Amino acid sequence: MYDRQLELSAAKQRIEVQPLFVQDGYDLKQVVDVPIFYPANTYQFMFKHHGETDHLYHATIDMVTGEMLIETKSSTQVVE
Repeated sequence: MYDRQLELSAAKQRIEVQPLFVQDGYDLKQVVDVPIFYPANTYQFMFKHHGETDHLYHATIDMVTGEMLIETKSSTQVVE
């Protein structure tokens, strides 16, 4: 049986070493509410940044291709 925990941990570590997160990022959480047929090797995370308290950052990382996308969202657009 395939265990995603190692890959999930590696994905989280890739986010944690990004300059944006290292600078002032905090409160890194995995987004678990994803569509049912979302790619198995793609992970989403949200985090906050001390420099921009009215924004949340949404990071998507594909562990197969290594592609990563970090987007900024206004905290008024996101419902937790």
